Amino acid sequence: MNYTIETAFEQLDLFAQPAVEPVRETHYLRIPSTLDTFTNTETELHTSYSGRDIVLLKGELDILPEDRVCPKCGEKLHVNDGAEQTLHHLPVGASLMVVSFRRRQMFCPQCGHTHMQAVPFKAEHHRITSVKPRSKI
Repeated sequence: MNYTIETAFEQLDLFAQPAVEPVRETHYLRIPSTLDTFTNTETELHTSYSGRDIVLLKGELDILPEDRVCPKCGEKLHVNDGAEQTLHHLPVGASLMVVSFRRRQMFCPQCGHTHMQAVPFKAEHHRITSVKPRSKI
């Protein structure tokens, strides 16, 4: 028997249709990070102008206890407003990573002082995340 490409495909049954549709399940990959107060609630995939993938991590920031106390008078602060903030994060492989969250403005009803919520993983004076070394135990 002469083996040709057609007979090889017939033997391997590469053209056969699957009898059952494959099950499509959603799986999540947990990547450890230094974004301690950030909770990822939604992830989007975009493409940059250069053609690279951009993974947009949307989420919420936890309000730290020190953000709840007025630095002027010591009274309890209330959430007044907020603003969206986007920071560039460490890339994973060839994909760029971006973290987006709402940074809350805190207000003191006692003295009228306002300040923005602290972002512990933001690099000072930059719009990037900062990797801080963990303390040795």
